[in-house]
Amino acid sequence: MPKFNQTQKQSAVTFSATVFIGSALFLHWRYGGIAALLTLKAAGFFIVGTFVTPLTLGVAFYGMHRALMSWLVRFASGPPSPTFPAIVRALGTALLAVEVVIGYLVTRTAFFWLYT
Repeated sequence: MPKFNQTQKQSAVTFSATVFIGSALFLHWRYGGIAALLTLKAAGFFIVGTFVTPLTLGVAFYGMHRALMSWLVRFASGPPSPTFPAIVRALGTALLAVEVVIGYLVTRTAFFWLYT
């Protein structure tokens, strides 16, 4: 089980960093053009954000995934239900969508704070 937990942590951190990088690239392209990516301010934004975002959002969403899984394990200890796998997939997908939206909003807030 510890190896599985380590894999989950790495996945959460990697996904969070990917959301940050994708959001930051989009924001730079949308509001500053491609040339805005070649500045020292942009380099600092990417370097700091790539390390800070996984440590904050990645860890928070890993905790939320673990809490959801512990709740689902207690829920699954009852009689088997044919809809349970679909519910688990839907909750996991919803949590990933929420992580993308929150990651984008946090990146956008930091972007506008830094550039305005």
